[in-house]
Amino acid sequence: MASPPGDKPVSVITRALFALVLAEVFFIACQALLIHSTDGTGSWDGMGIAFGSLVLVPMLLITNCWVVLTRFRHKWKILLASLFIPGTTAILEYLWLNYKFGVRNLMQRLFVGRYWVWFFIFLNFLPLIITSVVRIVKYMKSRKIRPGERAVDN
Repeated sequence: MASPPGDKPVSVITRALFALVLAEVFFIACQALLIHSTDGTGSWDGMGIAFGSLVLVPMLLITNCWVVLTRFRHKWKILLASLFIPGTTAILEYLWLNYKFGVRNLMQRLFVGRYWVWFFIFLNFLPLIITSVVRIVKYMKSRKIRPGERAVDN
């Protein structure tokens, strides 16, 4: 008897295509729209987004690897998970660009200080860290390994 299509996990190739290729294309399109929306305003905001994209696009490629590591059973869940980080980042950039008084001042206050870069990196890598820890714990439970013990193959 064949299992229903929703019972099998989605393949790694599909997860990689959704998480890495589709998410990157979506984010680059959002960045291009944001840069184009500042055209002719006389500010340096568009240039700031363009230079920020040099860091954000490769960082997104790395941070979205958590989607590849997670075993999803439905493609729509992969789509939502892979677009979460780029979508959130694009929304925050939009708010930073268009609501200059309230949101921009708040965001600039959050990132003043010495450790904002590490905080930003930690927040970006949090899904990947959580997924990796869950996978290690599941592996240890399946092998019945306690922390501090070595695995013994029989």
